[in-house]
Amino acid sequence: MIGRSLAKRFVASTTADACVALLLSGWLLVGYEAHARNTAVVLDAPDFVQISVTQLSAVKDQLRNALGISWGETLATLVPVTLENGTHEIVRLTRMYSRSSHPYIELIHADPQIGPWAPFDDEFGQRPRTTMVWRVGIPEFSAAKNQMEAAGLTQIAVGPGFAYYKTVSGVQLEVIRSTLAPDPAHGKPNEPPPGKIDLGALNHLSIALRPNPAPNQYEIPDDNTTLRAQITAATGGGIQWDLIAQFVPPGTPEPGIPYFNEHEQLVSFLHPNIDYACNPHPFLNSISTIPNIAPLGATATSTIFSHAWVPSGSGLDAGGAAVMEAAENQVLAAGLQSTLRLDARFLGLTQFPVNIFHYFTGIDNVDIQLLNSAFENHPTSQCTTLP
Repeated sequence: MIGRSLAKRFVASTTADACVALLLSGWLLVGYEAHARNTAVVLDAPDFVQISVTQLSAVKDQLRNALGISWGETLATLVPVTLENGTHEIVRLTRMYSRSSHPYIELIHADPQIGPWAPFDDEFGQRPRTTMVWRVGIPEFSAAKNQMEAAGLTQIAVGPGFAYYKTVSGVQLEVIRSTLAPDPAHGKPNEPPPGKIDLGALNHLSIALRPNPAPNQYEIPDDNTTLRAQITAATGGGIQWDLIAQFVPPGTPEPGIPYFNEHEQLVSFLHPNIDYACNPHPFLNSISTIPNIAPLGATATSTIFSHAWVPSGSGLDAGGAAVMEAAENQVLAAGLQSTLRLDARFLGLTQFPVNIFHYFTGIDNVDIQLLNSAFENHPTSQCTTLP
């Protein structure tokens, strides 16, 4: 009754012209939203790489010391969330963003840890979920959500101004209204701790997929092909792919590429299969290797995300080797554990002791990779959308 009474008073005190204007604005809004639903929203490289953690403060400090990242203030909000199963929850989200941009690193902790913020828990243990995040304008928000669903992604959480989706292999994407997240174009200068190397921006995000158990088949087509197609469609064609069918360095002996594991034991895996996205800052890549082991392991619906940095000035000569070693020592000194590294000497590429790549695991099993700049990805002229 109160609402109806207020409505009567409003109409009685409003001129005819004003009422027409209100009606027209309503029609325009409806028409605008309908237009947004039918317009492709092109999303290129993610604006943020979000890592859902349990020990937010400890992870923040470790990454600051390991990578030279400086962080902004801690933000906390209570938000109503609808999950994939239709249940409604009030979740406290505590987050912080790296200060420098292209892309921001976002650490987020949810209480309770449910939906897109719950860790994977499978044969590889508990691992944090990483989400690729795009800021979109208010008019594009509905269209971006429809685009994700049309690409075959499953909505796993939606709240006021944000929505999370997942691919069939567990890769998560989020769209968020631009008013709710910082603008990557306005990052502040990074300020690493005194005496620490600033390793710069995240270079690429590596998505592990299951290898194919069939002989001489390095990937499961339904995993990798579907992943590429879903991400390309979900981003409105913004993410394009550059196929590297099988990475087989010249002269590599069988049974595969030799590497050191977390116990510094020399072992071998078969040649990995890698697909890079063409879009830099950050690149995306998918990788499958045999055997299916951490930090490169995956199941049908879960993956390991390795967050890769490229130390500037690293290389295969003496000077480049020293730069790579200094970065590796900084990461180890921050308390991360070495899990896998590939020595370039084993492939006959140099006489100096230097790694091509080096994987580390930190607090909450956050995976970090250092990649030698001699092997940094550069899109080829054949970069195109792959089915």
